[in-house]
Amino acid sequence: MLGMLDKERLGHNGLFGLLAGGVIGQYEHLIPRIFGPLTRHITPCLLALGLQQLLVTPLILWSYFNAMTAGRGGLSDPSFMREHSFGAHRRHDLASVERHILYDVMPYPLLVSWGVYTPLFILAYIGQHRASTVLSCCLHVPWCGLLSHMQKTDLL
Repeated sequence: MLGMLDKERLGHNGLFGLLAGGVIGQYEHLIPRIFGPLTRHITPCLLALGLQQLLVTPLILWSYFNAMTAGRGGLSDPSFMREHSFGAHRRHDLASVERHILYDVMPYPLLVSWGVYTPLFILAYIGQHRASTVLSCCLHVPWCGLLSHMQKTDLL
């Protein structure tokens, strides 16, 4: 069973998680400083959710997909795009890879991320710190699995 794991992909994901995890952790500590306490305050909670979903999550997804594609050689040799481009659009360069990431790969994980972060901000509003940690673990693991699956099927 261990032999079935894609160790290279797992290593790339782990490295990205280590590098991005510190930045994301600092961002989570800055949210209360920026917006004030989220517990029982609906406006700061909605503003924090909006910032998360309209700026932070797209940046995380874009950097994740670019890092994983670069790690597997897709940015230096975009020939894998032949499998994903149809019709007259047959140019395979860095711009076509970026266009594929932004228009074909990112929308579904971004839509699914609303299901991940909305309950977390609801729990932050309610104020159940321990429950949000458990819920965070339960929601982030399947979402990260989805990201890895999208990377594998739609990129490299």
